[in-house]
Amino acid sequence: MAPDESILLEKKQRELLILIDHIHSHIGHDEYSSEESNILLSRLLAEVRRIEVEKLRYHILKCPGLNSDSAAFHIACSALDESLEHIQRHADLHESFQLSSSALTASILGKIVHDLKGQDTTEDSYSDLSVVEHIQTSEPPVVGSSTTSFSTDRFDHEIKVTRHRRANSFFIIFGAIFRSLFLDFPLLVTCLFYVASFCSQRIYHTYYVPIMKSLEWTDERRIAELTNYMRVCDRSDISTLNPDDFIIDPNSTTAEEAMEITNKHGMSIFPNLLKPETAAAMREYVLRRNHALTEDDAIWLISNNQRWSFPIGADDDPSVPPVLQEIATNEPFQKAIEALMGEDPAMVEFTAITSAYGAGDQHWHADNDYTASQMHYSRSFVPMYSLFIPLQDTTAQMGATSACPGTHLCGVEGRLSELCEDLNFQVTDSRGRLALEEKDHVWKTGDGFLMNLNTFHRGPGHTDPNGIERVMLILTISPRPIGPHFERRQISLGTSYSCKWDMWGLTMKDLAVMDKIKGFPWKILRTLGIYKQIGTHRNHDVLWGWDYLTVMCSRIVNEQMGFRWDDLHVFSNRIKKNGKLFYYLFGQIPKEDGLGENELWPKYFDETLERCVRCSKISFGICCFLYLITCCFRKRRSTALKRGLFLVLPLVSIGFLWLYAISLSPWGQDIRDGILYRSPFLDVEDTTIGEVTLPVKTDVLFPSRLDSSFLAGHNFIYNQQPGNALYYKLLSSFSVPKTSPGIIVKGIVETIVKTVQDKDGRFLQQNVFGDWEIMGKTNIMSSVQKNLVAQSNPILQKMEQEIKFQVSDTIYGRTRTNVMSHKHAKDNLSRLIDSLFGIRLLAEKHHKHQLFHSPLLVADVGKIRILTKHQSEEHEDVLKEGDIVEGYFDFDGWFKGRVEKLKGRKLIAILFDDGEYRVMSRTAVRKFIPFRIGDKVGVTGSDKLLSINHIYADGQVSVEDEDGDAQEVHVFDLFRV
Repeated sequence: MAPDESILLEKKQRELLILIDHIHSHIGHDEYSSEESNILLSRLLAEVRRIEVEKLRYHILKCPGLNSDSAAFHIACSALDESLEHIQRHADLHESFQLSSSALTASILGKIVHDLKGQDTTEDSYSDLSVVEHIQTSEPPVVGSSTTSFSTDRFDHEIKVTRHRRANSFFIIFGAIFRSLFLDFPLLVTCLFYVASFCSQRIYHTYYVPIMKSLEWTDERRIAELTNYMRVCDRSDISTLNPDDFIIDPNSTTAEEAMEITNKHGMSIFPNLLKPETAAAMREYVLRRNHALTEDDAIWLISNNQRWSFPIGADDDPSVPPVLQEIATNEPFQKAIEALMGEDPAMVEFTAITSAYGAGDQHWHADNDYTASQMHYSRSFVPMYSLFIPLQDTTAQMGATSACPGTHLCGVEGRLSELCEDLNFQVTDSRGRLALEEKDHVWKTGDGFLMNLNTFHRGPGHTDPNGIERVMLILTISPRPIGPHFERRQISLGTSYSCKWDMWGLTMKDLAVMDKIKGFPWKILRTLGIYKQIGTHRNHDVLWGWDYLTVMCSRIVNEQMGFRWDDLHVFSNRIKKNGKLFYYLFGQIPKEDGLGENELWPKYFDETLERCVRCSKISFGICCFLYLITCCFRKRRSTALKRGLFLVLPLVSIGFLWLYAISLSPWGQDIRDGILYRSPFLDVEDTTIGEVTLPVKTDVLFPSRLDSSFLAGHNFIYNQQPGNALYYKLLSSFSVPKTSPGIIVKGIVETIVKTVQDKDGRFLQQNVFGDWEIMGKTNIMSSVQKNLVAQSNPILQKMEQEIKFQVSDTIYGRTRTNVMSHKHAKDNLSRLIDSLFGIRLLAEKHHKHQLFHSPLLVADVGKIRILTKHQSEEHEDVLKEGDIVEGYFDFDGWFKGRVEKLKGRKLIAILFDDGEYRVMSRTAVRKFIPFRIGDKVGVTGSDKLLSINHIYADGQVSVEDEDGDAQEVHVFDLFRV
């Protein structure tokens, strides 16, 4: 750049500054200058900036030792070019704050004027003065001379402009804060409150009201959805009194064996689930928490004196996550519970119970109701298992848990309490055969006792005055829901499931990484079943535990502990303590007039949501009105309105998108389409059935309502039926390949059938109504032959189980109404059964071969044959202790009981079902013959002669008198006439 060119640029810059100052003096100090003047000033200032860039370029070129080929020069030129592009892009920006007249003058013009004035001031004087003092004390230059300047008045004016700008900035910041606090924030909060209330009300009425109706456990469902018979238990049903029989050896016991052990005894012991140091830290926390326990946090217990209990959260103490992790990562335990309950079971309770010296005995009880649990309703409820872990070595005197092994299979309570009291079996040796030293024969610290919650048990009293407090951890586990569709099964009823609110939705794999799971707000979203994070331990198919809302619906509608009428009063009083506003929003306790107890909580929720919607709508409307009024007094109304819409519309959009996403989910579609009301079993009308009866323990049962993969270990629960146990023992004693001669196979089958019948066993098959029919000879032979072939080959045995799963899916699966399922799939499976299990047998009357098996595993419901009634052959009974018999009472009839003791050859001591104990003559006693349709009976308390019409699996019997009047009575109230 030539020197003349540099002078021209300097002159041009000064002239532009004079023009800018002239325009500025014309505009004045108006903060809201016109758009045209702002654009003009911005263009002029952009040109001034371009000149500054060119002057800087000229200065760089004069740098000694730098030529045009150097890298530094190219970098500097590139930066200058970018500066010019930046000036060009922003030449037309004219926001009021940045480019108003006063702002432009203060930020750009004042600085440049200061620089120009500095040219006539010595460097020392400039450095000693502030910017303002320098401008005030410098002599004004003459216009047109070599240096452009302004008058001292002009500089004073610039100082005032700067101060005015600072004052305006303060008011702008204050105004922004005031607007955010008193306009934007209330609008945002009330909008969020309204959207949340509206969406919650829609979700409640659209989804959770139907869920509550579908989960209500009624008498009709108790009859229709029964999958097992109500077994009457006695002393012979106590499976063992030796803990060695259910101690799991981690080094030798397989998961399948552990599952069979737990199915048989209803319990199992897993040594060394917790390390001693982990248990010690947890015990210290529990004892510390007991001293600070409040009434609201405590859980009520049976025999509550000197006992304390509370739910535990993962974030309550640093000692909690290691406990959960060690349990969830114990490989033998995890494999066993997955074989028992399926992949990745869910956690539904985590509590601690402490008993101190002076605590009394609890009464014998089962935590689950046998009429509302999986043992008898496998497709309506999930099984529940509690893991008891002592945090110190526990002796009998300290209150080691008492339990009755085998009572989980019982369906009638009867005299179980007295029986268990007489035996009083306690878990006082958790090592048994695995103990290394004599001192190990106690319930060791950290050893887990897994128990089916249908098992009778109790907490004994603490009677050791020198014993420390017995602290017991309890972790309750169940199969997780089958997602992503709605899970119609529910957790079993009868107990409290005292789980802390933020622990719902977790599975065992979640517990394994409990220290990595994030807290707020993720645990709230997981608890409510809204969103669950994908952890490092799983793939994108997130496995859910039981969410709190679904469990709450089940417990409300079935009047379970924590959601009864009295509990609603307690909850309302807690709300009232938080103030009148919360009490108003959460509704009032509804009046009982015309409402059932299971309708009070739903009515309370309905009123609460209605109040929240109404209150949020009013508050949001008021905020919108005030916001609009404020906008009317602002010059830029459109900008303020846009700001309000920017705050509100995203929240509204998120709310509606949330509702839309729920409606499209498989869970939401099942509820909206009414699939949640579908019974697990088909409604079959006008179906001919065979002769039904009530099973006894010696019978061999062929169930038809199990055999689904999600039932896991429960598919094999009938192996614990005494008749079935004998039957499978006989099958395992023979090995029959598929290529065996038919005549040999037939002989083996007849031997097995005769052995079972000699033990007073019958072969019964479950029909489409869940009742038990007496099987005909052909059907018996066919079923035994099929099982015999399968038991002889492990591969065929696995294939048989898979075929059962497929057949069951065609009958009870989601697609059971499709033609492909109920027709074509059945035909294909029937042909597969023929090819796998069919054996050619020589017919007795015809010299040709025929297949010896039934055409289908499950008979077509429209073609079930009526079986004819037949009488058993008369023979002399050989009685022994424990046999089920009938004793004859003059003028009354035959009553059922059990042989307690044989007193010589002529007298027998009998304990009858009604509790009466009597010694009777041998001639007045006979073996009990199960009731059959057509038997003549009487009912206790009535002198009418009745006839049996139908026998249901739950023990109810339909009888009819001579006048044709029918009624239903329990089998315990019947006696033969």
